[in-house]
Amino acid sequence: ELALLRQADAGAGRPGGQLVVVGGLDLGEGAVPAHQLRVRVGAQPQLVRPGRIAMRLVVGGAATSILGGGLLGAGLGVAVFVGKGTLHVTLVAAADCNSCGKASGYPLTYRVLQVTDASPINGASLTQLWDKEEKMLGPALLKKAEAVINPGQTRELPLQREKGATAMIIVGSFCKTKGTCWYYVQPLANGGSVKLSAGSNCFSAAKNP
Repeated sequence: ELALLRQADAGAGRPGGQLVVVGGLDLGEGAVPAHQLRVRVGAQPQLVRPGRIAMRLVVGGAATSILGGGLLGAGLGVAVFVGKGTLHVTLVAAADCNSCGKASGYPLTYRVLQVTDASPINGASLTQLWDKEEKMLGPALLKKAEAVINPGQTRELPLQREKGATAMIIVGSFCKTKGTCWYYVQPLANGGSVKLSAGSNCFSAAKNP
């Protein structure tokens, strides 16, 4: 869990110290979303607020920055942690997303269900599940989150992983559905991040550029 540590000799007033990178983490712009970072100053963990390039903390009266690929400045030891229990759903909506059979797309409401068992959804239709998740999934449903995406938009939805969750089910409220691709099951054993494309009536796995 420890990602990066800066140790500086404040007593001697020197900017020396050692930068240690564990697990090949790159803190370059865009490499690690800011909402995944926590900073520990002494015994006090602090959430690093989202910032595109740089974030600054005041450590014992001295400014310490996280910029580009490292930590700058002397002072107390600073540790940066990556949130271990965070899930990420990235949705890329096509121009004809949720088009209802028409020429242009419409906003799509989608939900992310964290479950202990995804099998109850097998064979179900969207109308059987939507707004009836608790009834259909029962105690297997741990958490439900909802968001909306517009055609042509890309949206990332970060979620706190629930204890006991083994999968997340991404469900799209498409006005017209095709087969079973109105939902997508991501086993958490395969990773807590998934990127999907939302088309006219279906989800599909999106390719990273």
